[in-house]
Amino acid sequence: MDFTLLELLKNSLVLINKTASIARFHKIETDGELIFQQFYSKVCFKTFLKKLKMNINLTI
Repeated sequence: MDFTLLELLKNSLVLINKTASIARFHKIETDGELIFQQFYSKVCFKTFLKKLKMNINLTI
């Protein structure tokens, strides 16, 4: 009986570790996506400002 209980506990710990690893992977993946979105929005905003500045210079 002790052997079965010990095996059950070991299997539970493995399952918990796998679940924690998957959750951490998804968090890292989400963080990476947010970093990319922030970088992309900054690049787009800088491009927009350059075009806006060019348009202002053309109209003056």
